[in-house]
Amino acid sequence: MDARGRVSVILPWRPGCPHREAALSWVLPRWEDTGWQVVVAEQPGGGAWCKAAAVAAGLADATGDVL
Repeated sequence: MDARGRVSVILPWRPGCPHREAALSWVLPRWEDTGWQVVVAEQPGGGAWCKAAAVAAGLADATGDVL
């Protein structure tokens, strides 16, 4: 059995920077081409950026056996 459908990739994300938005537009289709689940996870509640909070929010949507 291969890893398709078993792997979830969590991309912590905060919009607002045009350079990061361009990078996400470039990288997202490449991750999706792997067949893995891609979760673009935003930090809930705003405030100061906390990457861990964004990853934690993405865990709720991740269904893979491997992160």
